[in-house]
Amino acid sequence: MTALLVAGNSLSIGGGGDYSPHTSATRIFFLVNSLIGASAMSLVLSYLVQVYSANATLWRSPLI
Repeated sequence: MTALLVAGNSLSIGGGGDYSPHTSATRIFFLVNSLIGASAMSLVLSYLVQVYSANATLWRSPLI
């Protein structure tokens, strides 16, 4: 269980700071919460890149 928590925490780049869960249930909750947060951040950043790319293409097109 500890290895799963450490691996998930490392992959999610969430970090725990000074909080360290002690029971298996809180470790699983912490792991899932970190992964959901990292996934949401990734989705938001990829959406912003797509919006920026679309606007940059629109701005470069010549006006006729």
